[in-house]
Amino acid sequence: MFRKTLTLIGLTLASSAMAASLNDDLNHCRGIAAADQRLACYDAIGGQQDAPHQASAKETTTNSSVFSNPFKEIFGFEEKEIAKQIPDRLDVEVSDFSQGNGKSQITLSNGQVWRQLDNKPFVYSADNGQAYIQRGALGSFFFSQEGTKKRIRVKRVK
Repeated sequence: MFRKTLTLIGLTLASSAMAASLNDDLNHCRGIAAADQRLACYDAIGGQQDAPHQASAKETTTNSSVFSNPFKEIFGFEEKEIAKQIPDRLDVEVSDFSQGNGKSQITLSNGQVWRQLDNKPFVYSADNGQAYIQRGALGSFFFSQEGTKKRIRVKRVK
């Protein structure tokens, strides 16, 4: 059992390192303005540079239409592209902080509602400092304040 777990952890680490390298290579290719050079860059990543091939008229038309639609370049990477544009931490203004059954519900001034997921005690006070929500691993979020080291795991419900 332990050996299988170690093997699985090793494979996970290796695949995440390869994915990071591939993402860096793809970002480099995306930055190339000339379509033929960008295509050659993508071909080099995929290992397709070995055999030159003559494109038929139909293939040429199809390939040129690939570059006319900007969404085709990020197809399959939509979440990653969007996540790059979203900050890891968001300073928020709390309009209501209520507790019930040992869990908190946080209403922000923009109308968002966040609910506590864990059972950690947390006392919010506007005098303690700037409140913020921070992105965690695997899609989790944490609510905290500048004046405290405590944080609670939260989920947006509205």
